[in-house]
Amino acid sequence: MELKDLRYLVVVHETAHLGKAAQALGITQPALTKCIQRMEKSCSTRLILKVGRGIQLTEVGFLLCERAQKVLHLMQVTQQDLNALGAGAAGVIRLGVAATAAELMLPHLTRELLQQAPTVVLEVQVGLKDLLQSRLRENKLDLILGFLPDKSDEFITRPLMEDPVVVAASCFHPLARLHPTPEQLDRFQWLLPSPQVVTRQWLEQRLLSSRYAAPRVQMESNTLSPMRRRWLKLPCRW
Repeated sequence: MELKDLRYLVVVHETAHLGKAAQALGITQPALTKCIQRMEKSCSTRLILKVGRGIQLTEVGFLLCERAQKVLHLMQVTQQDLNALGAGAAGVIRLGVAATAAELMLPHLTRELLQQAPTVVLEVQVGLKDLLQSRLRENKLDLILGFLPDKSDEFITRPLMEDPVVVAASCFHPLARLHPTPEQLDRFQWLLPSPQVVTRQWLEQRLLSSRYAAPRVQMESNTLSPMRRRWLKLPCRW
């Protein structure tokens, strides 16, 4: 039994007339009669009865019609959901976000997303990029909002904005308000994320390419909380 057969039966029930049903369906009455006969053969019983100049469904026909209406409605809703998913306007998005992006970019982006796709469910995980990339590889995330190198064969990237990387220090630090020389910078130790984080990798490569020494790391952290107190941003013009 095909979906079109169920739709034909519903229209027959709504019109209570084979001729009117065939006209509404855009087919000939003999073709509709053959469809009904095929359905009756499949069910091994009569589905319609002639009543005067019209028809009515038998008890079995009415039951099948009732179920057909539910099936057709479910298929319509399913098709709408599939179209919405295909257009990116519905479904669940598992988004990994770097801490700075979560604070500065995420509110605006989520507001715009939900305006365009109000039925989307957004699952947000905030963390450092090494953890987020690992979850992306494991298919535990759908996409990441954060920094990636310009050249990456592993991920497909799309730039949203430019965000300069800076070195931060306390306003009481000896290097505050200075553009340090390699010798001055090498006197001090660093607080950095883990070596797997691409921002750290980029920073180390940038230091070395500008003839600065590799940073001497005293503390590694997977959160920004230890770094939030009394900072001063120093532009990275290596």
